Amino acid sequence: MGCVLSQDASSNQNPKASSSGGAANKEEIPDFEERWRDDIMEIWGRAISKLPVHTDVPRLCKKITITNDAGDKVYDGSSKVFKKATSGAIAKALLLSLAKSIGDSDMRTALEDWEEFVPDSSGDMGEHVQSFFQMVTDAHEETTSMLVLKLVHQRIIFPAFYCLKDIIQPSVGRFKDKRGCWTVEILINPDQSVQVIHHKRQQSVDLDANNEPLFEFDWSLCISVDLEQGSILPTIEIRLSNLYLSSSLDSKRSTAISTAIDKKVIK
Repeated sequence: MGCVLSQDASSNQNPKASSSGGAANKEEIPDFEERWRDDIMEIWGRAISKLPVHTDVPRLCKKITITNDAGDKVYDGSSKVFKKATSGAIAKALLLSLAKSIGDSDMRTALEDWEEFVPDSSGDMGEHVQSFFQMVTDAHEETTSMLVLKLVHQRIIFPAFYCLKDIIQPSVGRFKDKRGCWTVEILINPDQSVQVIHHKRQQSVDLDANNEPLFEFDWSLCISVDLEQGSILPTIEIRLSNLYLSSSLDSKRSTAISTAIDKKVIK
């Protein structure tokens, strides 16, 4: 499987209100698409102080990679380099790598004062990081690094996740996040646009006789931001891949799950 759910519609209809009995038919899918796209753009448009960036970036910093416009991986939070580093040090390395990669001199200068705001520890850093961001915005408003960071938190994923649930779940059964499987790629393009890709895995709520999920699948949310224009690019995609089925499923149910995903996703 390698399906893509993309959007390029113009309706603002509430997707929850448009479904009947929870099932999405072919005519309803564009409404779902437009709604989750609009919701993502609205969330990104909020001030960074109104988003959980200050809590999610520190806890995700070991799950993030950054690749520059030459194709070089300049930051990998899972690297052995950070094995003994504190969360504060890893978060600073992440922000510095991002700022260097996109030429954000304001953020690079602000990071010289990082330790004054964020203790070099692995405790809860949310309030400290928020104070650091506030210092930066007071001096420079939102820097280009912040435009990217506003795509790196859980709230930005919610509209896409609920879209997936509305379209797929009625036919395949309930599913939920698989813990520990959320990673984020930040890709710097030669034109200085930046693509942020969230990778997640879902698993069925129902289990087989061995207490294993009946199915799992991977999906990615891909969003790009134009740093020069300070706006999100119009193409936002949900990509589905890697469907895993329990051997306990009979062929009819296995086929039904595979067919449901193919049918409910626009390629």
